[in-house]
Amino acid sequence: MEIGFYVKSAEQLKEALERGINPQWIMFGDYGCYKRIPELEELQQAAGGVDVKFHYISPKVNMGVMDYEYKKVLSFLEQGLAVSINDLGLLYKLRPDLGKASPVYLGRLLTKSVNRWVWGDLHVAEEEDKAKEYFAQNNFYQQEKMELFRNWNIKGIETTVFQKEENSLKKIKEQGFEIIGYMDQTIAAISRACPIVRDRKLAVKGRDCSSYCVNQEYEVTPANLQQKERYPKLMLEGAVLMKSMEPSVTWDGYEKAVFSTFDAETAACIKEILGRHNS
Repeated sequence: MEIGFYVKSAEQLKEALERGINPQWIMFGDYGCYKRIPELEELQQAAGGVDVKFHYISPKVNMGVMDYEYKKVLSFLEQGLAVSINDLGLLYKLRPDLGKASPVYLGRLLTKSVNRWVWGDLHVAEEEDKAKEYFAQNNFYQQEKMELFRNWNIKGIETTVFQKEENSLKKIKEQGFEIIGYMDQTIAAISRACPIVRDRKLAVKGRDCSSYCVNQEYEVTPANLQQKERYPKLMLEGAVLMKSMEPSVTWDGYEKAVFSTFDAETAACIKEILGRHNS
């Protein structure tokens, strides 16, 4: 299992590396906004002499920017970068260009199941145990779906680490797909339009909205105590609502263990992972 950092800016990468943990992978990009993705060259400079590989996360896109994102993804693939796709329209457009050696993965937006949304347990609370088990499995775990994407030369999937999901992940792995696990942050929700831009009346064209997302300057305040208890640590990053969670590893089958925050809990979890693999 290799260690990865998911970063949203060169500054964040520098801060993460200053903590003395050298990852093998840098995941960069965004799930909902093509405007605020850091430049690869900036990240490479920020990494300095650290020997890392880069993995691009391509966002959900509309038809207006489809060609732009298509060319960007192809450029990264030509440079040997791994890429995660979060838009089925873009994936379909890329399909003729993907060879067996193309390191293309399905992103978290395309593998999320009902029970992985923050409020997912409310939807299945009154279901029978068998139904709950079904809803807990990864959305990718369907034989027809796996065969389809194998024919499209998809190498693997991203997912947020979730213990109830891991039985299905083991079976997906047995089918030859790689699993990338995000350890400490999950996607709570995503909207088509950016609520920050709308609320603050900002101009996306000039990217004067970026600091709100990169620096997490936009606070999400639950409406009441009950919601605060159910949905703690929510961060609005453009069109994506992220939820922090305590990192833990209960399965060793992830090819990459990816961290989005860099604190004492991160360091402890990475130490545990490295200890398992060095023992």
